[in-house]
Amino acid sequence: MGKLLQTPLARAWRAKGMDAKRFAEACNLSLTYVYDLAAGRRKPSADTLARICLVLDKRPEELFPDIFTRNIA
Repeated sequence: MGKLLQTPLARAWRAKGMDAKRFAEACNLSLTYVYDLAAGRRKPSADTLARICLVLDKRPEELFPDIFTRNIA
């Protein structure tokens, strides 16, 4: 689980003084789903992404750079 806690999502919830359980509760998500999001095994729906961004006061591309990265040649 060490690598999981180095993802932008996990760093953001820790920066807010939350552990994964508290973050999941604040977003009304299951703890398993939160770990899956942080590990990149799941992608959030638009509604879930909006709740996460609101709770963490971050932009989507800050939390999920793998989803929102643009390849500019």
